[in-house]
Amino acid sequence: MKFKGALLLCLLLVGCDKPNDTQLVTETGRELQRTIDTNPMRITCEKIAKGREWLSRNMVRKLEAQGCDQVFRSATETNFTDSTIYRRTMTMVCGGIHGQSFTGTELTRRFI
Repeated sequence: MKFKGALLLCLLLVGCDKPNDTQLVTETGRELQRTIDTNPMRITCEKIAKGREWLSRNMVRKLEAQGCDQVFRSATETNFTDSTIYRRTMTMVCGGIHGQSFTGTELTRRFI
């Protein structure tokens, strides 16, 4: 009886390590947020922008000179445009994100 119970438990747990699509997309979103928030360029751009929402033309020029027009301002203001899950020998989540740079321009990036 103990053997049958242990075997049944093992069979039930076999699929537990395989995340479903929602879990994969959620974890991908968390990883993208970490990547955006820990980008070393964000520190440089934040020092120039000083948290301001409205930027003068001079401030925008300074940000552009440092390359901040290609850096996402905030991970929380960045949205998925699409995502697709590929399951082959390795599971991959591919898609796109859309958000604003420090200069206010729209950025769209692809990810794997």
